[in-house]
Amino acid sequence: MAAASPSPVPEPLPVLGVELSPPEILTKLAETARRGRLAGFEKGEKGVLFKTCVFSTPFEGELLARAESAGPGTTRLRFSTQMKKKLLAGFIVILLVSIWPGLPVTESLLASIVPSWRWLWATTIWWYL
Repeated sequence: MAAASPSPVPEPLPVLGVELSPPEILTKLAETARRGRLAGFEKGEKGVLFKTCVFSTPFEGELLARAESAGPGTTRLRFSTQMKKKLLAGFIVILLVSIWPGLPVTESLLASIVPSWRWLWATTIWWYL
């Protein structure tokens, strides 16, 4: 019996074939967004047909759709995601301002409780990682 060949790895986001032209897609999506069913919908620019909000943890992002012609009256949509850089930068700033100043305070507190074990508290930096 021959071993089964491994299944191909799918793309992270599927390619979607739609039997509408790009302007028709935008019209239908704008109607959906006005009804509150498509958060953060915006018409795209620079090769992007449209973009919408992606709510995820811990950082939010945007879903970008690029349109390709797939024959008469058919459009193929390729999706990609992009993280919002401002949220990541804000997270890093908050991390540096709020957590790292606690490191010397924690080390001095532990060293004052058991002064003979100072060598043990020298590695409290790893508690924060």
